[in-house]
Amino acid sequence: MYFHSINQSDYINAITKELRRIGLLDEKDEDIQTITLKVKESFLNHELYKNGVVYVNRKIEQNSNEIEGIEDYVGSYKSQKRYIDNQSHELVVYADEVREVTFKNSQQFVIKELHADLVRVAINQVPFFYFANLKKYFTYLKSISEFIESSYYLGDVTFTLHTTQAFEVSDELKVQYIIELLGEIEKKILRNAKKYVGSCEFHPVRISQKIPAQKRLKLKESDSPIHRVEDWYIFEPHNGTIEEMHFVEFIKANMSELQKCYSDVKLIRNEKAFDIFSFDKAQDGAKFEPDFILLLKDNNGCYHQIFCEPKGEQLFEFDSWKNEFLSDITQCTKDKKLSLADINDKALPMYENSCYKILGLPFYNNALESDFKVEFEALVL
Repeated sequence: MYFHSINQSDYINAITKELRRIGLLDEKDEDIQTITLKVKESFLNHELYKNGVVYVNRKIEQNSNEIEGIEDYVGSYKSQKRYIDNQSHELVVYADEVREVTFKNSQQFVIKELHADLVRVAINQVPFFYFANLKKYFTYLKSISEFIESSYYLGDVTFTLHTTQAFEVSDELKVQYIIELLGEIEKKILRNAKKYVGSCEFHPVRISQKIPAQKRLKLKESDSPIHRVEDWYIFEPHNGTIEEMHFVEFIKANMSELQKCYSDVKLIRNEKAFDIFSFDKAQDGAKFEPDFILLLKDNNGCYHQIFCEPKGEQLFEFDSWKNEFLSDITQCTKDKKLSLADINDKALPMYENSCYKILGLPFYNNALESDFKVEFEALVL
């Protein structure tokens, strides 16, 4: 694995801190500071704190009935290319084209057009693809014949052979290529066949139950002051990361525009209070704790709950799945694929599910603030 960064040491330090944050590395005492998060009195007396909620989803077992074919596990696999130098009596096979050699000839074969017994010879060499095992991963699969012939499985796989000299591809070589492909598919299925996924149903959690009036926390990188006296930021002054500080200042800079569109604006620092779980099946229901939740009440009394995540640029790639998850939340809301569980609490009359939107903003980074502002204005203003 290779890491590329303008400042390699900064990149490694950032990765190390992130690994410690998610529990894959032990903490160092000198990296930890104790801070106190104290809720402002004005928010403790606010209706939103007393009766308000934040919607989150749950981690649930994946439904194997949603898997239709190989592509759901491995992505693109149907176009297979081989480069063969057969100028001598010995065949030399390359996975990719070698520029020093001229491949003047090409030919193809498609798995579903081969004799089924030939494909079965290859399958019998890879026990993972025995029918009883395949049924664990493909609920709808009816037979090995279907696995060989259907476009959902091997049927449409096309091998394109580029050669230096014309020659007839033997059945033995075809079987060899199919065995190689099966081995690659097996590895990807085992890597990507995850058990859990984040549900598309969100349920309400009382803010007052998850955010106490005062809480002491041990945090890393807590050397940047976050100090907002306005009531829209619910906490008394405390320290945070440099990107968190810049994000709060960004919200302040856009407050006048927000207050034109919304009758109430509240920004909540989310520290070990509200968790959400990725929709991506490959993430195995990975937990995500967005740094901030922006709650906006529009002039019609409807709430907009927006997950926000300030992020150092050096961690964009490492945490890219989180950025994709934030985008997925917004898209699922637009496509009406998210559902909100009924509150079923007579003490919370201020909420109606049809009047509540859950959204996600892309990563915020101070150096890329102008790009973020475009996304922010399009989604929020």
